[in-house]
Amino acid sequence: MKNKTIIGVDLGGTNMRAGRIENGVLVEVSSKSVPKTDDANIVLDLLKNTITTVLTSNVVAIGIGIPGILDKNTGVVFDMANIPSWKEIELKKELNTHFNLPIYLDNDANCFARGENIFGKAQGVENVVGLTLGTGMGAGVIINGKLHSGLMCGAGELGELPYLNANYEKYCSGQYFRDVRNTTGEEEYNKAEKGDVNAIDIFESYASHLAKAIEMVILTYAPDKIVMGGSVSKSKKYFEKLTLQYVAKNNFRNIPVIEYSELENSAIFGAASLCF
Repeated sequence: MKNKTIIGVDLGGTNMRAGRIENGVLVEVSSKSVPKTDDANIVLDLLKNTITTVLTSNVVAIGIGIPGILDKNTGVVFDMANIPSWKEIELKKELNTHFNLPIYLDNDANCFARGENIFGKAQGVENVVGLTLGTGMGAGVIINGKLHSGLMCGAGELGELPYLNANYEKYCSGQYFRDVRNTTGEEEYNKAEKGDVNAIDIFESYASHLAKAIEMVILTYAPDKIVMGGSVSKSKKYFEKLTLQYVAKNNFRNIPVIEYSELENSAIFGAASLCF
């Protein structure tokens, strides 16, 4: 399949992006702003148009990452925070009928893990957990080379597990900077780049929480590799080393390889990887 032509679609919070991948290379991308509307069909028609822009006759399948609740077997999307008009949309059926191509759907965090397994840092690795550290914290789980989506694609919602006075998501994603520190990760990164000691301290504190999340992943799944991505991971220079030091203190029998994604347009590649 890697030498085939496929399309990956990223349904983001503000934009929907479709990319055509040929022989493992992203060759064309189309991006449209997600309209604020109560009419589900307007958004659906725009999605069809976005895909059509990059569609060619040699495309064999389309994969779509969904930041919401869905049944990937029936292809029904039940709820999406960024597209509130989509309630029980038969997305797979609609797109399959329109394009007459195989359509594959999954949760966006699951797509991230699968994308790294096919195109990125975890190529050929049998057991992988992909952690997304962005607006929230999500995870995708690969077991024995296969994506484990679970019921309603809900496997890997590790950010929702209890931690301290809230959950892991509050302390390991962008929510930590916003809700706990009353700032943003980007703002603290810019300050740290200028040598601001307080900003560096904030990232060091963040490292202690992220280490706890990684420890939880190790104890739960014992993966061969953990790959992290998302907007917060772009500031890794200020917490990566310390996070690993915290994890190492636990003297786990086997600490997995822990790396950060370097895959550009990872959301598109992740969605496209569902076609494999």
